[in-house]
Amino acid sequence: MVQDDHALTGVQQVHDILRGLGIRPLDERLGAPLEFQPGNVVQEDGIPLAGQLIGQPALGCGLGGMGPDPPPLAADGGDGAEEFIEGDPVAASHDKDATDHLGSRVHILGRPSYYSLRAVSAGAFLRSGRSFMATPTEAEVTPATRELVLDLHRRMVRIRRFEESSGKLVETGEMPGFLHLYVGQEAVASGVMSVLTDADQITSTHRGHGHAIAKGAEFRPMFAELYAKTTGYCKGRGGSMHIVDMNRGMLGANAIVGGGIPIAIGAGFASQYRGDGTVAVSFFGDGATNIGAFHESVNMAAVWDLPVIFVIENNGYAEFTSQERHMKLTDIAERASSYGIPGVIVDGMDALAVRKVAQEAVDRAKRGEGPTLIEAKTYRFFDHQGIKGMRIPYRDPAEVEAWKSRDAIRLIEAIGVERGLASAEEFERIWAEVEDEINDGIEFARNSPDPDPADILDDVYTV
Repeated sequence: MVQDDHALTGVQQVHDILRGLGIRPLDERLGAPLEFQPGNVVQEDGIPLAGQLIGQPALGCGLGGMGPDPPPLAADGGDGAEEFIEGDPVAASHDKDATDHLGSRVHILGRPSYYSLRAVSAGAFLRSGRSFMATPTEAEVTPATRELVLDLHRRMVRIRRFEESSGKLVETGEMPGFLHLYVGQEAVASGVMSVLTDADQITSTHRGHGHAIAKGAEFRPMFAELYAKTTGYCKGRGGSMHIVDMNRGMLGANAIVGGGIPIAIGAGFASQYRGDGTVAVSFFGDGATNIGAFHESVNMAAVWDLPVIFVIENNGYAEFTSQERHMKLTDIAERASSYGIPGVIVDGMDALAVRKVAQEAVDRAKRGEGPTLIEAKTYRFFDHQGIKGMRIPYRDPAEVEAWKSRDAIRLIEAIGVERGLASAEEFERIWAEVEDEINDGIEFARNSPDPDPADILDDVYTV
């Protein structure tokens, strides 16, 4: 392939800017040279912004970008160019000279010690507004202890294996009903739940298994509920979308989009009225922020300074509709300003970053300073429903694979090993222990009794 010297010059300009900030290219550390592959050249402020740098993108994540309105690409645009760099993410993201030179905002996300500068447009990813241009990550600067890393890892692995196992059981026809799997979004639930107690209450969504498990739900009653057995959390009557565990503050998942938000307001008001120092957290997706109950609830929580944290799990799609097709905003957290409360954006693929912003929101709520809106930029690895889904081609397979390369579990494992907090063998042991729990839970559910039709009216009314 003929090298495009003009495009290479543009990338070199980026190198020069970064070196001026004391940020070194990471190609030697990656152990493989980066090869430039020219693509469609698009100009922005005189800098060519197209082509592709081939290296080890699974170790890096997008830094930099084209701003909120990237230039259009030709239909055959490349996947985007990346250069891996190492340095201070805060300095790089706020340095005015770098921003002026690049002619755009600088966004950083990433894995520990590995960053990539997206000096070129990213094809379909940038056109769809997803890309790797989510938010600043705190992985490099967030303190982490051995106990914390292992705790977050175990929470995420428990979610991952429960969801994968349940999905396969439904696909084979052994487990009844259908599922909305949480695979890919584990860092959000795990990071938030790690700062909550059993007394703190949460409301969930149709994709709620992960929230329940991260809050401490046990596999036996979880599997039994999905099998519609009497030993389930809801005696087999609720199923996948209605898991409740009041002992752990799990007020329930909700099949209605945004249905849990007003319930969290009630929980927050009760906490404030009792003065017990607890908080309420409501999880919901990007699509739920368009419904009336969201706006009414956030406004009420703001006016009354309720101890409520609103967590938007923005996976880019409201079922099958991409974000840019159902709202004009790129960052949904901007909606917080309408109600006079903080709006925080966090890398939802980084459990440490999520935990950090969640802790700040909880502390703020407990000081009586009111609610916080957190937007976690994340991604679901499977379809809207089930593993195979409905076979509707609404997502670019390359987009899915790009986000899978940012797997939150792999990230926490990399952090643990790199910082000397845990070994690969310890992480493998967690996977094995969770697998044993999974097998035990499934066998328990299989052997549990089916509901008796004579009890069909039990628990319908409260006396």
